[in-house]
Amino acid sequence: MDNERDDIIMMEDENGNPVEMIALEMLDYEEKTYVLMQTTDETDENSYIFEYEEEDDDAILTPVEDDNLVDKLFELFIKKMDMDSEEEEEE
Repeated sequence: MDNERDDIIMMEDENGNPVEMIALEMLDYEEKTYVLMQTTDETDENSYIFEYEEEDDDAILTPVEDDNLVDKLFELFIKKMDMDSEEEEEE
């Protein structure tokens, strides 16, 4: 059985180790696009927010390091996912 998933993005952690990530949600905020990601490691319950840019057909993900911006974006992601969930329930 083939366990490969095509929604997994291979990234590197701060030590250069490979980390499998999944994009959970994307949103636009103040003329930039952000993506909420989580590792495929079930023991890591943290979520990570990256700024998303496209350059020459390549996606560039840059970690958001401003704690205030991370807090604001996380709040917006939660609201967006709650709204998406409510819309699915109504269908």
